[in-house]
Amino acid sequence: QYLRQTLGVLRQPQVFDSLPEAPSVGHRLLLLLQALAPQKYQALGEDALRNLVRQGYSAARQHGLTTERGAMIYLALVLVLGTGFDRDPLYPWAAAVLANPALADPAEKAKALYAMAQAQLAECPPGCSRRVDLSKALQKLSTQSCQRIIEEPDAE
Repeated sequence: QYLRQTLGVLRQPQVFDSLPEAPSVGHRLLLLLQALAPQKYQALGEDALRNLVRQGYSAARQHGLTTERGAMIYLALVLVLGTGFDRDPLYPWAAAVLANPALADPAEKAKALYAMAQAQLAECPPGCSRRVDLSKALQKLSTQSCQRIIEEPDAE
């Protein structure tokens, strides 16, 4: 239920512009998280969210998202998809956008990431059956791979 509400808010680009003024980018990012998911904000608590903002802001900058809007988009996706979404095989579109050398301009990269997220999440939000099936297939591959690594051949 909360995820559907959060995605609904995220679909409205004015959510980024409608935030009140704050003393710093970090405070505005906290306000964004509160606007996107007030229940999750309360459940996690401000200390955990401050850490999430610090980590998310740093990761966004490492991906070349150096504008405030870029950091907001990245952090919103962290909230919806989880930390590490940019490396998650369930969201290959995110890694593709973030690694695209044609998107050198931070504002263009942020715009492309937001547009791709909108399209992908509208088609298959977290929890949709295709994503669940892909997740199961990836877990099975991961388990098989680990078994091969630790199994030793019979010594005869």
